[in-house]
Amino acid sequence: MKKFCNIIVFHIYGLIMSTKIKHQISSRIQELKDKNGWSWEKLAYSAGVSKSAICQIKNEQNAPSIITLIKICTVFGISLSEFFNFNIDTSDL
Repeated sequence: MKKFCNIIVFHIYGLIMSTKIKHQISSRIQELKDKNGWSWEKLAYSAGVSKSAICQIKNEQNAPSIITLIKICTVFGISLSEFFNFNIDTSDL
């Protein structure tokens, strides 16, 4: 089971590199941030991620690493699978 989960995580990470996926991830983080009434700065501080990295994710310049996503999920009290509980459009991949 652990090997299967690792394969899924790496597959998802591969999908993250798509521009559409970066947009969806940034939007999902925005949604969670707004739901909790947090600023981008508070998210960066709470997750232990640099403001620069969070700004690049917010502006869809870079996809977050798996470690960064785990940190973000942790501060919002959700799992990676809960984070990705949205429809990922893979039609252009």
